Amino acid sequence: PLKIEFSGPKILFKNNADELSESDFNELISTLNQRLVSMGVAIAPNTLRQSNASAIHFAKNIVITEGYTVQSIIREIYKIGLTKKLSMAQVTFIPDGSSLQCYSASHSLVIYDKISDLTKPLVRAIDKDRISAQQSLWETIQSMDKRLQLLRIEARISKRQKLKEVMNIIGHPNALTFEAIFKKDVCQKAVRYYWEKMIANENLFLFELNNNPILLLEEIFKNRPHLHPKEALYEIGLRLSCQSDGGIGELRSVIENASSKRSWHRIAKQIKKLNRKKDMRDYHNWVKQITDQINTFEAFKLSTCDVNNSKV
Repeated sequence: PLKIEFSGPKILFKNNADELSESDFNELISTLNQRLVSMGVAIAPNTLRQSNASAIHFAKNIVITEGYTVQSIIREIYKIGLTKKLSMAQVTFIPDGSSLQCYSASHSLVIYDKISDLTKPLVRAIDKDRISAQQSLWETIQSMDKRLQLLRIEARISKRQKLKEVMNIIGHPNALTFEAIFKKDVCQKAVRYYWEKMIANENLFLFELNNNPILLLEEIFKNRPHLHPKEALYEIGLRLSCQSDGGIGELRSVIENASSKRSWHRIAKQIKKLNRKKDMRDYHNWVKQITDQINTFEAFKLSTCDVNNSKV
Protein backbone atom coordinates (compact mmCIF):
# COMPACT_ATOMS: atom_id res chain seq x y z
CA PRO A 1 0.00 0.00 0.00
CA LEU A 2 1.01 3.58 -0.68
CA LYS A 3 0.05 6.43 1.67
CA ILE A 4 -0.30 9.83 0.00
CA GLU A 5 -0.55 12.95 2.16
CA PHE A 6 -1.19 16.37 0.60
CA SER A 7 -3.08 19.65 0.79
CA GLY A 8 -5.38 20.13 -2.19
CA PRO A 9 -5.47 23.96 -2.00
CA LYS A 10 -1.69 24.16 -1.72
CA ILE A 11 -1.23 21.92 -4.76
CA LEU A 12 -3.52 24.03 -6.94
CA PHE A 13 -3.30 27.52 -5.42
CA LYS A 14 0.01 27.39 -3.51
CA ASN A 15 -1.82 28.44 -0.34
CA ASN A 16 -4.72 27.19 1.78
CA ALA A 17 -6.46 30.52 2.26
CA ASP A 18 -8.18 29.94 -1.08
CA GLU A 19 -10.64 27.06 -0.98
CA LEU A 20 -11.38 24.27 -3.44
CA SER A 21 -14.72 23.69 -5.20
CA GLU A 22 -16.15 20.48 -6.64
CA SER A 23 -15.28 21.80 -10.11
CA ASP A 24 -11.57 21.70 -9.16
CA PHE A 25 -11.53 17.93 -8.69
CA ASN A 26 -10.41 16.92 -12.19
CA GLU A 27 -7.61 19.49 -12.18
CA LEU A 28 -6.55 18.35 -8.71
CA ILE A 29 -6.37 14.70 -9.86
CA SER A 30 -4.36 15.69 -12.94
CA THR A 31 -1.94 17.86 -10.94
CA LEU A 32 -1.53 15.24 -8.22
CA ASN A 33 -0.85 12.61 -10.87
CA GLN A 34 1.83 14.80 -12.46
CA ARG A 35 3.49 15.48 -9.10
CA LEU A 36 3.61 11.77 -8.32
CA VAL A 37 5.08 10.98 -11.73
CA SER A 38 7.79 13.60 -11.15
CA MET A 39 8.64 11.71 -7.95
CA GLY A 40 8.87 8.42 -9.83
CA VAL A 41 5.46 7.11 -8.73
CA ALA A 42 3.10 6.13 -11.54
CA ILE A 43 -0.57 5.85 -10.50
CA ALA A 44 -3.52 5.90 -12.89
CA PRO A 45 -5.83 8.93 -12.38
CA ASN A 46 -8.82 6.64 -11.84
CA THR A 47 -6.94 4.80 -9.10
CA LEU A 48 -6.38 8.14 -7.37
CA ARG A 49 -10.09 8.93 -7.66
CA GLN A 50 -11.12 5.65 -6.06
CA SER A 51 -8.39 5.50 -3.44
CA ASN A 52 -9.55 4.96 0.14
CA ALA A 53 -9.37 7.94 2.46
CA SER A 54 -7.85 7.20 5.86
CA ALA A 55 -7.62 10.76 7.18
CA ILE A 56 -9.04 14.13 6.14
CA HIS A 57 -9.29 17.74 7.28
CA PHE A 58 -12.70 19.25 6.56
CA ALA A 59 -12.25 23.02 6.73
CA LYS A 60 -13.98 26.35 6.17
CA ASN A 61 -12.59 29.88 6.12
CA ILE A 62 -15.05 32.36 7.62
CA VAL A 63 -14.79 36.08 6.83
CA ILE A 64 -15.58 38.06 9.96
CA THR A 65 -16.87 41.63 9.56
CA GLU A 66 -18.72 44.39 11.46
CA GLY A 67 -15.76 45.20 13.70
CA TYR A 68 -15.48 41.78 15.35
CA THR A 69 -12.01 40.26 15.57
CA VAL A 70 -11.25 36.57 15.19
CA GLN A 71 -9.25 36.50 18.41
CA SER A 72 -12.10 37.97 20.48
CA ILE A 73 -14.48 35.37 18.99
CA ILE A 74 -12.13 32.51 19.85
CA ARG A 75 -11.88 33.79 23.42
CA GLU A 76 -15.68 33.70 23.60
CA ILE A 77 -15.85 30.17 22.19
CA TYR A 78 -13.33 29.03 24.82
CA LYS A 79 -15.98 29.69 27.50
CA ILE A 80 -17.72 26.49 26.40
CA GLY A 81 -16.99 23.33 28.36
CA LEU A 82 -15.33 21.55 25.46
CA THR A 83 -13.31 18.72 26.98
CA LYS A 84 -16.23 16.34 27.53
CA LYS A 85 -17.78 16.86 24.10
CA LEU A 86 -17.28 14.21 21.39
CA SER A 87 -14.81 12.41 23.67
CA MET A 88 -12.14 15.06 23.21
CA ALA A 89 -9.24 14.25 25.53
CA GLN A 90 -7.52 17.61 25.65
CA VAL A 91 -8.13 21.30 24.94
CA THR A 92 -5.34 23.72 24.07
CA PHE A 93 -6.16 27.42 24.15
CA ILE A 94 -3.76 30.25 23.35
CA PRO A 95 -4.66 33.10 25.76
CA ASP A 96 -4.36 35.79 23.07
CA GLY A 97 -7.26 34.08 21.28
CA SER A 98 -5.28 33.09 18.20
CA SER A 99 -6.21 29.39 18.41
CA LEU A 100 -8.33 26.80 20.17
CA GLN A 101 -7.69 23.08 19.68
CA CYS A 102 -9.79 20.21 21.02
CA TYR A 103 -8.38 16.81 20.18
CA SER A 104 -8.16 13.10 20.82
CA ALA A 105 -6.32 10.26 19.12
CA SER A 106 -8.91 9.89 16.34
CA HIS A 107 -10.19 13.40 15.62
CA SER A 108 -9.96 17.06 16.58
CA LEU A 109 -11.63 20.41 16.13
CA VAL A 110 -9.29 23.32 15.49
CA ILE A 111 -10.44 26.95 15.35
CA TYR A 112 -7.81 29.59 14.70
CA ASP A 113 -6.94 33.01 13.34
CA LYS A 114 -5.78 32.26 9.80
CA ILE A 115 -4.14 35.66 9.27
CA SER A 116 -2.30 35.65 12.60
CA ASP A 117 -1.09 32.10 12.00
CA LEU A 118 0.81 33.22 8.89
CA THR A 119 3.07 35.42 11.00
CA LYS A 120 3.98 32.80 13.60
CA PRO A 121 7.13 30.66 13.63
CA LEU A 122 6.40 27.14 12.38
CA VAL A 123 6.90 25.66 15.84
CA ARG A 124 3.97 27.75 17.15
CA ALA A 125 1.80 27.82 14.02
CA ILE A 126 -1.29 25.65 13.47
CA ASP A 127 -0.43 25.20 9.80
CA LYS A 128 3.00 23.59 10.07
CA ASP A 129 3.20 22.55 6.40
CA ARG A 130 3.76 25.92 4.78
CA ILE A 131 5.27 25.93 1.33
CA SER A 132 7.66 28.61 0.08
CA ALA A 133 4.93 30.37 -1.92
CA GLN A 134 2.97 30.96 1.30
CA GLN A 135 5.65 33.13 2.81
CA SER A 136 4.46 36.12 0.77
CA LEU A 137 0.78 35.49 1.51
CA TRP A 138 0.85 37.78 4.57
CA GLU A 139 2.20 40.69 2.50
CA THR A 140 -0.49 40.04 -0.13
CA ILE A 141 -3.27 40.15 2.45
CA GLN A 142 -1.87 43.30 4.03
CA SER A 143 -1.75 45.07 0.67
CA MET A 144 -5.35 44.09 -0.09
CA ASP A 145 -7.06 45.05 3.15
CA LYS A 146 -5.52 45.21 6.60
CA ARG A 147 -8.94 44.76 8.19
CA LEU A 148 -9.48 41.24 6.86
CA GLN A 149 -10.45 38.88 9.69
CA LEU A 150 -10.38 35.21 8.67
CA LEU A 151 -11.58 32.54 11.11
CA ARG A 152 -10.63 29.00 10.10
CA ILE A 153 -12.58 26.00 11.34
CA GLU A 154 -11.03 22.56 10.78
CA ALA A 155 -12.57 19.21 11.66
CA ARG A 156 -9.57 16.89 11.47
CA ILE A 157 -10.32 13.17 11.29
CA SER A 158 -7.17 11.09 11.65
CA LYS A 159 -8.50 7.51 11.88
CA ARG A 160 -10.48 5.63 9.23
CA GLN A 161 -12.85 4.15 11.80
CA LYS A 162 -13.74 7.65 13.03
CA LEU A 163 -14.19 8.75 9.41
CA LYS A 164 -16.69 5.92 8.89
CA GLU A 165 -18.52 6.95 12.04
CA VAL A 166 -18.78 10.63 11.03
CA MET A 167 -19.83 9.80 7.46
CA ASN A 168 -22.61 7.62 8.84
CA ILE A 169 -23.79 10.36 11.21
CA ILE A 170 -24.00 13.01 8.47
CA GLY A 171 -25.82 10.67 6.10
CA HIS A 172 -23.03 9.61 3.72
CA PRO A 173 -22.04 6.12 4.92
CA ASN A 174 -20.49 5.19 1.57
CA ALA A 175 -18.42 8.35 1.14
CA LEU A 176 -15.08 6.76 1.94
CA THR A 177 -13.12 7.23 -1.28
CA PHE A 178 -11.34 10.40 -2.39
CA GLU A 179 -13.90 11.08 -5.12
CA ALA A 180 -16.91 10.43 -2.86
CA ILE A 181 -15.61 12.71 -0.10
CA PHE A 182 -14.65 15.53 -2.47
CA LYS A 183 -18.21 16.92 -2.53
CA LYS A 184 -19.48 20.24 -1.24
CA ASP A 185 -22.40 18.56 0.50
CA VAL A 186 -20.16 16.11 2.38
CA CYS A 187 -17.65 18.73 3.51
CA GLN A 188 -20.39 21.16 4.51
CA LYS A 189 -22.23 18.58 6.62
CA ALA A 190 -19.00 17.49 8.33
CA VAL A 191 -18.03 21.05 9.32
CA ARG A 192 -21.61 21.82 10.41
CA TYR A 193 -21.76 18.63 12.50
CA TYR A 194 -18.64 19.58 14.48
CA TRP A 195 -19.69 23.23 14.84
CA GLU A 196 -23.16 22.34 16.09
CA LYS A 197 -22.21 19.35 18.24
CA MET A 198 -19.27 21.06 19.89
CA ILE A 199 -20.53 24.62 20.09
CA ALA A 200 -23.93 25.76 18.82
CA ASN A 201 -26.40 23.17 20.07
CA GLU A 202 -25.99 23.74 23.80
CA ASN A 203 -24.00 26.94 24.22
CA LEU A 204 -25.45 29.84 22.26
CA PHE A 205 -26.68 31.45 25.49
CA LEU A 206 -23.02 32.31 26.17
CA PHE A 207 -23.07 34.68 23.20
CA GLU A 208 -26.27 36.57 23.96
CA LEU A 209 -26.18 40.35 23.76
CA ASN A 210 -28.16 40.85 26.95
CA ASN A 211 -26.11 40.28 30.11
CA ASN A 212 -27.82 42.86 32.34
CA PRO A 213 -29.18 41.01 35.43
CA ILE A 214 -32.30 43.17 35.78
CA LEU A 215 -33.18 42.96 32.08
CA LEU A 216 -32.62 39.20 32.22
CA LEU A 217 -34.92 38.97 35.24
CA GLU A 218 -37.63 40.93 33.42
CA GLU A 219 -37.25 38.66 30.39
CA ILE A 220 -37.59 35.52 32.52
CA PHE A 221 -40.77 36.78 34.24
CA LYS A 222 -42.20 37.86 30.87
CA ASN A 223 -41.75 34.39 29.36
CA ARG A 224 -42.33 32.36 32.55
CA PRO A 225 -44.49 34.49 34.85
CA HIS A 226 -45.10 31.66 37.33
CA LEU A 227 -41.40 30.96 37.97
CA HIS A 228 -40.40 31.51 41.60
CA PRO A 229 -38.10 34.55 42.03
CA LYS A 230 -35.50 32.39 43.79
CA GLU A 231 -35.29 30.08 40.78
CA ALA A 232 -35.10 33.07 38.42
CA LEU A 233 -32.22 34.59 40.38
CA TYR A 234 -30.42 31.23 40.47
CA GLU A 235 -30.75 30.97 36.69
CA ILE A 236 -29.32 34.47 36.19
CA GLY A 237 -26.41 33.75 38.51
CA LEU A 238 -25.65 30.52 36.69
CA ARG A 239 -25.86 32.22 33.29
CA LEU A 240 -23.52 35.08 34.25
CA SER A 241 -21.06 32.66 35.89
CA CYS A 242 -20.87 30.67 32.64
CA GLN A 243 -20.36 33.89 30.67
CA SER A 244 -17.38 34.99 32.79
CA ASP A 245 -13.90 34.99 31.24
CA GLY A 246 -13.06 31.46 32.37
CA GLY A 247 -16.39 30.16 31.11
CA ILE A 248 -17.98 26.81 31.91
CA GLY A 249 -14.63 25.06 32.32
CA GLU A 250 -13.49 27.35 35.13
CA LEU A 251 -16.92 27.21 36.79
CA ARG A 252 -16.73 23.43 36.78
CA SER A 253 -13.27 23.47 38.35
CA VAL A 254 -14.41 25.79 41.16
CA ILE A 255 -17.54 23.72 41.89
CA GLU A 256 -15.72 20.38 41.91
CA ASN A 257 -12.96 21.74 44.18
CA ALA A 258 -15.50 23.20 46.61
CA SER A 259 -17.96 20.30 46.52
CA SER A 260 -17.97 17.21 44.33
CA LYS A 261 -18.30 15.95 40.77
CA ARG A 262 -21.84 14.85 41.61
CA SER A 263 -22.73 18.46 42.48
CA TRP A 264 -21.29 19.63 39.18
CA HIS A 265 -23.29 17.09 37.18
CA ARG A 266 -26.51 18.39 38.77
CA ILE A 267 -25.54 21.95 37.86
CA ALA A 268 -24.53 20.89 34.33
CA LYS A 269 -28.08 19.66 33.74
CA GLN A 270 -29.35 23.14 34.63
CA ILE A 271 -26.84 24.75 32.25
CA LYS A 272 -28.28 22.77 29.35
CA LYS A 273 -31.65 24.38 30.00
CA LEU A 274 -30.17 27.86 29.52
CA ASN A 275 -29.81 27.34 25.78
CA ARG A 276 -33.44 28.00 24.91
CA LYS A 277 -34.00 28.73 21.24
CA LYS A 278 -34.01 32.44 20.46
CA ASP A 279 -33.96 34.69 17.45
CA MET A 280 -30.49 35.03 15.91
CA ARG A 281 -30.74 38.77 16.59
CA ASP A 282 -30.42 38.04 20.33
CA TYR A 283 -26.80 36.95 19.84
CA HIS A 284 -23.65 38.76 18.82
CA ASN A 285 -23.74 38.95 15.04
CA TRP A 286 -20.54 36.95 14.59
CA VAL A 287 -22.62 33.87 15.47
CA LYS A 288 -24.86 34.56 12.48
CA GLN A 289 -21.86 35.24 10.23
CA ILE A 290 -20.36 31.83 11.02
CA THR A 291 -23.71 30.04 10.74
CA ASP A 292 -24.60 31.68 7.43
CA GLN A 293 -21.22 30.95 5.83
CA ILE A 294 -21.34 27.31 6.91
CA ASN A 295 -24.88 27.07 5.50
CA THR A 296 -23.91 28.55 2.12
CA PHE A 297 -20.43 26.97 2.07
CA GLU A 298 -19.21 29.04 -0.85
CA ALA A 299 -15.51 28.61 -1.61
CA PHE A 300 -13.50 31.53 -0.24
CA LYS A 301 -11.11 33.18 -2.70
CA LEU A 302 -8.64 35.74 -1.44
CA SER A 303 -8.67 37.60 -4.75
CA THR A 304 -12.42 38.32 -4.56
CA CYS A 305 -12.71 38.89 -0.81
CA ASP A 306 -14.70 42.03 -0.10
CA VAL A 307 -14.73 43.51 3.38
CA ASN A 308 -15.28 47.10 2.29
CA ASN A 309 -18.73 47.10 3.88
CA SER A 310 -17.54 45.89 7.24
CA LYS A 311 -18.43 48.23 10.10
CA VAL A 312 -14.98 48.67 11.65
